[in-house]
Amino acid sequence: RLRDESGYRSRVLVNFDFEEPEKKYKKYYCTDSLHVGRNAFRFDSTLVFFNLFEADFTSLTAYDHAWLRVEFYVFPETGADTSDFVLVVDFSHKNKSYKYRTLNLGTLIKNRSLQTGRWNKVRFDYLTPEVRSGKDVLKIYFWNKDRKTLLVDDITVRLFEPL
Repeated sequence: RLRDESGYRSRVLVNFDFEEPEKKYKKYYCTDSLHVGRNAFRFDSTLVFFNLFEADFTSLTAYDHAWLRVEFYVFPETGADTSDFVLVVDFSHKNKSYKYRTLNLGTLIKNRSLQTGRWNKVRFDYLTPEVRSGKDVLKIYFWNKDRKTLLVDDITVRLFEPL
């Protein structure tokens, strides 16, 4: 976890506020339970993966490392909704993963870090590895392993580079 941000400058890599529906995902936009704005995004049994960001290391930073922070809001109606809903951050070299980190929302429900029946803010920090090549690829995505119904909103991926 990035504890001291003072030695870094940050910039937003991607932001999903779900205010303007993308044609490809239009059926997943909902208006019945919102964090802020007009829409939230509903995962269901038909959506297993949702890509948030993908880039090679050299397009991320010119430094030897960087921190990534993924922040989002989630609304689990029940603990079962998040039993296997996972945020994945992964670096790979020639399609072979070498720093794969996950955050399972079901675990956060079990340890009471998330509350059901309300919007919760989630934050996940990830330190890039010592890359093997500048062409190594970072992928950030949601994996709805159990194909449960779950709402998310206001997703931001931010990069922190050394000063």
